[in-house]
Amino acid sequence: HSYNYRSAVLRGFAKPVETTEEKVWAMEQITNKVVPQRWQNTRTPPDKVEMTSTMILRVTIESGSGKIRDGGPHDEAKDEDREDVTSRVWV
Repeated sequence: HSYNYRSAVLRGFAKPVETTEEKVWAMEQITNKVVPQRWQNTRTPPDKVEMTSTMILRVTIESGSGKIRDGGPHDEAKDEDREDVTSRVWV
């Protein structure tokens, strides 16, 4: 099967963000990354329950790798000359 994707794996060390100011800043960045301008349309600042039940981690990245698959569907090379497969299986 062919499927286009972008993938990244990061390895490193994480530790909790401790200060309220940095935690609120990170929450805003994450929220707006998922839905642009969302933070401006929510109840802010977060209440005490939300702040204590949410953990934000700061990650020091040590290494990473990425992979991209881009292009159209295709048959595997081993199946390209097999009429019994290419005539009945859609990739």
